[in-house]
Order: sequence, then structure tokens, then C-alpha cells
Amino acid sequence: MFQIQSKSGLKTALLLGAATATALSVSAPAWAADAVTETVIVTGSRIPQTGIYSSSPVQSIGQDDIKLKGASSVENILRELPSVFNDGDNSATNNASSGLATIDLHALTPARTLVLVDGKRLEPADFLGQVDLNQIPAAMIDRIEVLTGGASSVYGADAVAGVVNLILRKDFEGVLVDASITQPNHSDGTISTIDGIIGANTGDGKGNVTIYAGYQNRQTTFQGNRASGEFALASPDFNGCPAVFTPHFGGFCAGGSLGAPMGRITAGNGAGFMFTNSRTLVTDDGSSYNFAPINFYQTPNTRWDFGAVGHYEVNNHLDVYSRLTFSDNSAVSQLAEVPINQNFTVNFGNPLMSPQERAILFPVGGGSGAGGIYENGTTTAVDPNDTSTFRLRRRQVENGPRATHDDHQAFQIVVGAKGELFEGWTYDVSAQYGRTFWGRVLTGDANGTKFQQALLVEGPPGAPTCIDTSNGCVPADIFNGPGGISAASAAFFGTQLLAIGITQQYDAQGSITGDLGVYGIRSPWATTGVGINFGGEWRREQSTFTPDACLAAPGCSLGFGNSPAQAGSYGAQEGFAELKLPIVEGAYLAQQLELDAGFRYSQYAPGGFVSFKFGGLWQPVDDVRFRTSFVRAVREPNVQNLFSPPQNSAPSGSDPCGANSLHNYVPTAALCLATGVPNLGAVGSNALDCGGQCSSYIKGNPLLAPETGDTFSVGLVVTPTFFSGFTATVDYYDITVRQAIAILPFDTIMDLCYDPANNPTQTVAGAAHDSQGNSFCGPTYINRDNFGTLSSQNGFANQLYGNIGALKTRGIDLVLDYTNDLSVFDIFGNDAGTFDLNLAGTYLMKSAFRPTPDAAEIVCTGQFGTLCGAPAMRWRHNFRATWYTNWDVSVSLNWRYLNLARFDNVVQLGAVDPLDAESPRSTTSTCRAPGTSRTPRAPRRHPEHLRQEAADRRRPQLSGANVDCGNTFPGTYDAIGRTFFLGLSVKS
Repeated sequence: MFQIQSKSGLKTALLLGAATATALSVSAPAWAADAVTETVIVTGSRIPQTGIYSSSPVQSIGQDDIKLKGASSVENILRELPSVFNDGDNSATNNASSGLATIDLHALTPARTLVLVDGKRLEPADFLGQVDLNQIPAAMIDRIEVLTGGASSVYGADAVAGVVNLILRKDFEGVLVDASITQPNHSDGTISTIDGIIGANTGDGKGNVTIYAGYQNRQTTFQGNRASGEFALASPDFNGCPAVFTPHFGGFCAGGSLGAPMGRITAGNGAGFMFTNSRTLVTDDGSSYNFAPINFYQTPNTRWDFGAVGHYEVNNHLDVYSRLTFSDNSAVSQLAEVPINQNFTVNFGNPLMSPQERAILFPVGGGSGAGGIYENGTTTAVDPNDTSTFRLRRRQVENGPRATHDDHQAFQIVVGAKGELFEGWTYDVSAQYGRTFWGRVLTGDANGTKFQQALLVEGPPGAPTCIDTSNGCVPADIFNGPGGISAASAAFFGTQLLAIGITQQYDAQGSITGDLGVYGIRSPWATTGVGINFGGEWRREQSTFTPDACLAAPGCSLGFGNSPAQAGSYGAQEGFAELKLPIVEGAYLAQQLELDAGFRYSQYAPGGFVSFKFGGLWQPVDDVRFRTSFVRAVREPNVQNLFSPPQNSAPSGSDPCGANSLHNYVPTAALCLATGVPNLGAVGSNALDCGGQCSSYIKGNPLLAPETGDTFSVGLVVTPTFFSGFTATVDYYDITVRQAIAILPFDTIMDLCYDPANNPTQTVAGAAHDSQGNSFCGPTYINRDNFGTLSSQNGFANQLYGNIGALKTRGIDLVLDYTNDLSVFDIFGNDAGTFDLNLAGTYLMKSAFRPTPDAAEIVCTGQFGTLCGAPAMRWRHNFRATWYTNWDVSVSLNWRYLNLARFDNVVQLGAVDPLDAESPRSTTSTCRAPGTSRTPRAPRRHPEHLRQEAADRRRPQLSGANVDCGNTFPGTYDAIGRTFFLGLSVKS
């Protein structure tokens, strides 16, 4: 809503096949799984199957992995998977955070990853349809299955990039208490967690009830508490540094925001001057404000979880089940003080102005009216009420930092029944309801209307009063430089904003599964019969958002922008079917040959849409399996996409018509004038520069159509009989999303209008959008204010939701796993236990998007920045070595590696910035024994790469304007540093 942009152990190998707790016995090594013949349900299909491999790649993470990671939440469990890209909300997201934990598979955004609990949708937390992964405590999870690739034919919309299925413990008996504390090497950022589980089986053994409760407290880590975040770093190559400066990290300067406490005039009368404590306007020296230290590397959070799962098998025909989940998640994010950057007026008679300031703000022959005429009809200001308009850029330190307090209270109940209809046929029906109440309190803001009121002042210099004294107005003294505004005045226009949101989800579904082999319907070359599943689903989602009056009104909030009220709903009626066809079993060069297919018809408001799947599995010999699948997925637009009213945003970017454009082209002066630059002298001037933070409005679009995603995958599974204990899986994936629902990036809008490659005639299209002009230059997208800027509430770009061109990602997922008994090496005799070596990696071959159907493709492979977002490394991996002793002790070493990425402004726009040219390779190792965790420092990098923090934990260092926050990407790299983990688990 508030768009402020700026592994495995012995028992649960991270196989890219479907390793489940039933198919992969927790007491047996991974290579023994083929001996299991019991059928299981695997994420990505509703039809039970034998074995642990399916035609679609699925990763599985079990309880042992969770313990070895020392993970206190689902977010931390999934964050290090190579297929997970950290462009979503998480504990390291400060700017634009809503306090949630989301997941982004294969860099296709969290909105395209579906989150399930036991195969049922988890309720969304907001208008965007985002699901908070941390509603379920880690101790309650039996395993997590991650399907990478589309699955809409099975689960419906949103499963474009893949599915995360949280599978809970259901037959737990006894009492379990898990407690842990994670402590960085510093005194901050402590994470304390305690979870409790109580479970009991019924006396007849047909049922179970498991109840859980959890608590977590996550404390703050300020950027200023780490050397890497002490300053908002800038690069001299982007004119962000003075001529003489003290270099940091090999060449950066301590930069910051031009919105500084002294206040400067950037446009209008007095442009190019700044205020001082001597009530004198002096030439702007370009000094900046260091906003970094009071921002967070880790956001504070308090979370309570409560829930229960239960089931009871009355007989073979009726097995009732239910799930209840409740969570209360309170989180805080914090930004620097309000960066005022708006047009204001001051009256000639304001007694707080010195004569020198008055002479500059009211120049002879100037004026605030049309043609330079003052209100009294002359070109000389003589009336105390004559006004002058100017653009004020000031850091409002007197009101303290801006803080966002989010509280999400999420509740969901699921009830269902399943059982046998008659021989060979089973059913499963369920209904569920989920509701999330979202409360938000915004503090440290300034009311723009009251601030303007406080600038219009009369009376003698010793006793100034507001011309309009309503609401207890106290004059705002901006004329005396930093700290000039009194506490009483700051309290007058300071404001606290409130908003509430309610999101509800209704879902009912039912399906019937048949084993046609019971009736002899099978391939003549197979012993397993044909399996089918068919059913239907009805779903409805609705949301309301209610802000207070100031938050809803444009221009009232200077620190957070406006977010108007909105409400909307959408629904879907769907029918689906699935087929699994074993063709050959036990034959020469065909130990197993199987085909599967799925189909779903979805009726949305715009009409009907089809998603489908075709897959196959071929095992020529015991050692090798091949698998392939093609999936068509469909995602409907959510409430935010459809109904969002204009919401103010502050995206990073640059104005091609300004002096410090980061674009590799120069538009014509005529085009700049045609789009709203007031005069030729302003073209190419500093007055048009956004200073790294421009202005935009994000709008919904009720005419959006669903998007479609195609996933093709082909894989190889090797389980060599001659090398006992070794498993290798290699899967190639290719995902393309067409008519992708997204907002156009600010810089992309600039390129589509001003780049001669996209607008060869350098003209603006007329009302008819004729072929000789460019519609992206018109007011639908670009609206400059009176000074020609795109960095105020009146000067902005419209970032509309639309069915833009396409998203594409392509790569290879690799898993190597070797598990064996240490006795094979004759180490410590026959009682030394077992060991497991596991490597899970992803090679990204391509990550790209096309902003419009006719635009050139923007390739982001191995890049990061204002166009591409978080680093999309070509290669990333986790390697884990674990020793399971026979003395109730396990020791594990994990090595996480991220390849380098390049700055997209260098690659895409031809900018020259050797400091920001690359984010370096990053390597992290963790060694865990029971109760401890250690993250040693990374090795030194070559000097031509970016310097990293020379403290207890080195991390990639980039200039602040080109990253997420804190001069790095804290969602991708470890910004906290070395941590220690202590855990205690007691079961009875």
C-alpha cells in the first residue's frame, strides 16, 4: 500500500525430486528410498504415486535441515535456497517493508509464488496477495516442499514461478519445547524464540490433536552500528562526492541526501541558495545529510503464533480433519526524518526573514504571479501579504525519524473430510476461511497543509504569529538554518497517521481420485493402473483499506505520501482434472516410462482461461531417470493491481532532461520543453535533477487481464548402483511470463519517452496517439510541475499497473548428495555414525523483462540496480557437510557462495562507475554443533572488486543510491555479521 521505493542431511536430502517423509524414511539413508512402495502425495499433483521422483522438480527440506540451519523462522529456512531471490519483504527489508516475510522463486517476484499449508492456500496478508511465511513456527513444520515452475493446473492462480508447501506435523504425541537465541557478535540484533507443541493420539489410534504455540522477539540492528552502514556512501563518478573528500572502502565518499537540515531552495525564487544559522542565504555548496545510521539492517519484530491440527478416521469412508492458525505479527521499520521537497509560498512581511533573505526571495522585477507580477499588481513587493513561491528541500530533523508500525493479525480455519468412496475411488472435500487485520501507525511525519500555514507569518520580529492562527498555529522558522524550527512549531505541523486494512479469503474445493488399475485399466506393459483426479474449486478474495483523512489527502503527508481508501474483490470458479499414465514398467531400457497431464478451466471476471500441464518420466535403467514437463500457468490480477487509487511513491531514477542524467542518450531540448520543462535555460540544468529520488504515482487498472506463464523443464536423476549413497539431479528450466502484470519502472518510462531509439521523432503523441508521436511522453505517464521537475507531488510520473511485455528466466538447478556410513572409510570403527555431503546450486542462464510488447528486451542476467533490482547472480550454491554421530551429537558445516553481479547502469545505460561496476563474489561459511553457530569472515577479494567492510564480517559495498539499503542488498548478503546460535530442545 505505501510505495516508498527507494542441504541437506542424511534424512532430508535437497533432492529436486519429491522426497517426502513417507517415501524417504527418516531412519533410512536416501539411497534406500526406492525400496518403499507406499503411495504418497507429492506437491504438484493430487494423485498418489510410488517412489520419490516426479516429472516436475521439487525440493524438500525436513526437520533435520531446519535444526542444522539454526533457523528460527520459515523465512530463514528458505532464504538460503539457491532458487530463492531476495526481492521480497523480509527481516532485512527496511524501506517499503510491511513487516511480512515473503519468498521470490527464480526472481519472478513473490506475487507469482503460491504458498500452501498441507496443500491448502494460506490466507493473504494484504492487497497485494502477499502471504506471510512466518505465520507457522519452524518447530511445527514436518517438512517444506518447494516446486520450482508453474503449477496452476493443480492449485490455481499465483503458482507461476512455483509453490511453497508447508507440511505440518499431524501425528505428534507428547510435549516438545524448543527454545533458541541468536546473537550477533555485537550487542544488538538478538533473536529469541520459544515454541511449544502438545500432541495426543486417541485411544483407538484413529485420530490425533496437535496444539502449538510460539513466540519470537527480534531486536533492532541499526545501520549505524556496522561500519558498512555508518554512512550513506556515494560514488564520485555519479557526481555524488565533493572535489576533496576522505575515501571510504576504497573510493566512496560519505554522501547522503540533498534534503539536509539547513534547507535549500532548488527551484523558483532563490533557487541555488541554502539557509544558514545567521539568517543568511548563501550559495548552495552541495552538502548532504547522512540519513543512513538511523535506518535498520534488521527490523524489530514481535510475533505470537497459536494453532492446532486434528484428524479422526471414523471409518474408511470418513476421515475428518481441520486446521486452525492464528498469528499476531508486530514489526517496525524506520527511515530518516521527513525529506521535504515541495513547493511552498512565503509572504513578504514575514518577520522571521532577514532583509538579505527577503531580497533574494522577492527579487526586484520578479513576482509570484503570472508574468512576474505580485499580488498588488506591480513588479515590486510592497504589501506584507505578497507571496513568493519556491521549492524547499529540507530534512525535518525536528520531528524525529519516520517510523512505520505494522501489526498483522491473521486467522485461518480449514475443515475437510476425505476417505474411500468405493474400491479404487477416494474423495477429499474442504472449506476454509481466512482473515487478516492489518493496522498501521506512521509516526514522525509532517502535515504539508499545516507546514504551509506556518510559513505565512506576521507581527513584529520579537512576537511573530501565523496569519491564520487556527489549530494553534506556531510559525515555522526555516530562515535560521538547521534547528531553526522550534519544538512548538514542529509539534504543530507534526502528525501521526493511521490506517487499517482487512483482507478475507473464502475457498471451497473438492476432488475425486481414482485408481483405474482396480478395474484392469492399465497399459499392457505396466502393472500400475491409470490414475485420475478431477474436481472443482470456488474462491473469493476481498480487501478494504481505510486511511485517516491526512493519509488519504494529496499533499497532507510530506513524509509518506498519500494512500487513498480502496476496496475491491475478485473471485474464481474453476474445474480441474489430472491424469497419470504408467506406460511401461520393468522392461529392457524402460524400467519405468510414465506420462502425466493436468488441465484447469478458470472463470474470472474478464472471462475463461485455461492452464495445463504435460509431463513424462523415463527410467531406462536403475541408475538413471529422465524427466520433463511443460506447464501453462495463469495468474489473475489481485485487488491492488485492479483497484488501487493513485498512491505517491519515491522511486530511484534520474531525469533525462536534467544535468546529471544516468541515461546513455540525450533527448532533444524540444522534447523536454514539450513534456513540461518551462524554458530552454532549464533543459540540462541541475534544477531538474531528482537527486536519486524522483516522484511517481502508482495506479491500479480494472481492465487488467490475467497473465500467462509457460514453464519448460527437463531433468536428469542419477542414483548409481555402483556408487552407493550418491544421488545427482540436474534440471533445466525455462519460464516465460506473457502479459505480465507489473508497474513500469520509473527509468523505463523515461527511456520509452526520451530515448531516440524508442522515440525517433522526439515528439509527443496527440490525443489520437498518432504514429509520429510517443504516447509515453504524454500526461498519462509524465507530468512535470511548474518548475519542470519530476520530484514533487505536482511533478511526477504515473507508474500504471498493466499487462506489460514479458518476464523470462532460464537456468539449471543442480543437487549432488552423497550419504554413507563412516565405517566404509574405517574411521572410528563401526560406531562412528554417518555423514552427508550435499551441494545445491543454481546457474542462471538468463533473467530478462520486456517493459512493453514492442520494447527491446532488458537482460538482467548477472546484474543489479535501478532497473534489475537485487543481484541476479549467474551462479549461487550451498554446500553442506554433516556428521551424524551415534552419540546424539551432529556437526554440520555449510558454505554459501554467490557469484558477482554487475551494476545495470554500467551494462544497460553505459554509465561509468568503476566503484559500483560490480557487486563482488560473496562466500559465507557456518559451522554448527548442538547449541552453537558461527559465521567466520569471508576471505579477501581481489583489489579490483569493491572493498568490503574490514571488520568482523565483510560484505559487498556499493553506493547507496543503487542498492536496497545500507550500501548493500541486506536481503541477499549478510549485513549483520558473525552470529552465535544456542538452542535447546526438550521432548517428553
